[in-house]
Amino acid sequence: MPLETAWSGQADDAVAFAGAYGTLRNRLGGDPGFVVAAFNEKRDARALRDAVSLLPEGVRVLGLRTCRGILTEEGPHLTGPVLGLLGLSPDAGRFGIGMRTFGPDPRSASSQALLSALDDAGRPGELPDLILIAVSAGSEERVLAGIADVLGQTVPLCGGSAYGDGAVLSRHTALPDAVAVAVAFIATPVSQAFQAGCIPLGRSGVVTRVEGRRRIVAIDGRPAARVYAEWFAASAGRALPAGDAAVPAAVPYPLGRRIDSRDGMSSYRVSALAEISEAGLLAMTDIAPGDRVMMMTAVPEDMLVRSGRIAAAAIAMQHADSGKFTGALVTICAGLQGRIVSRLPRSHSALTAAMQGRPFLAIFTNGEQGCPFERGAVHSNLMVGVLTFGV
Repeated sequence: MPLETAWSGQADDAVAFAGAYGTLRNRLGGDPGFVVAAFNEKRDARALRDAVSLLPEGVRVLGLRTCRGILTEEGPHLTGPVLGLLGLSPDAGRFGIGMRTFGPDPRSASSQALLSALDDAGRPGELPDLILIAVSAGSEERVLAGIADVLGQTVPLCGGSAYGDGAVLSRHTALPDAVAVAVAFIATPVSQAFQAGCIPLGRSGVVTRVEGRRRIVAIDGRPAARVYAEWFAASAGRALPAGDAAVPAAVPYPLGRRIDSRDGMSSYRVSALAEISEAGLLAMTDIAPGDRVMMMTAVPEDMLVRSGRIAAAAIAMQHADSGKFTGALVTICAGLQGRIVSRLPRSHSALTAAMQGRPFLAIFTNGEQGCPFERGAVHSNLMVGVLTFGV
């Protein structure tokens, strides 16, 4: 399966897209059948939409905003306006895109976007080999539920939450508060590894009260913020700062929930915190009463090489015998990036070594969606996801 990447740092959005797409087309030997586009905060999503709308009719595009920049096999691209593209040859299979704004019912919107994508691929009612999603942050679990309503949880899924203003891009639309769904019917194998960039610290409790879907009010019957502050002090060796300083201090200490284990290795769903106050803990994932949450920590030195290890794991799952894989799409939590930004060249080197010279596009997301241990898709934070494509 021919797969290539390209990028541009040109200031003008139309010029940047034309240049990156031209490079991608040259490397593929023709127009791609499917493109993933990642653009940082210094890019205008609407200008990129206008550029995308001029592509040949057969090109399907799924795009989202990335934090600060991207990584490709050519290096880290993290300054100025950045645009990255990953393209698959039309010979790879059939592709379709559907997009909907959330409206009052994100779950239904997701189902409708998926049905539109299947229609767009010319395969209504069929089971695709792969689903990719780009979603505005805040409704990820309902988006996944809407996809499961249509197809169940048997299809591999990879996705990310758009950073910043939440802009999501398809061929004719660029919107916040929306979901774009891509379906792929491909004959070659794909493989996914989806792992947390954190480890548990041994302090846990049961959520006993929530407000809405994401605010934890009480843990073990006590005020959640007070419980978290106690865990933080015991783990960090210092008091949790007050006010606006609390959330930045909490980034290395998210909450986790164990969701599966295999061969002695556990998989966790991780929740970063967006607010810590007397009103409770505002998580970036849905949490329900009865969930056991544990304090976790992200280890900076481990994160430097984690993407490389996870890429190697994804490659080994499907391609170890022949070594025949063509490249990868990588999602890395923006919260992890923020902790190691000055040392990202080392992380890039680890990822490049694992990819054995193949092309890849790594984007930095505000939440990650994937399938740990072949279970149904979940939404999590502080994750690394690697999707590899066979020949």
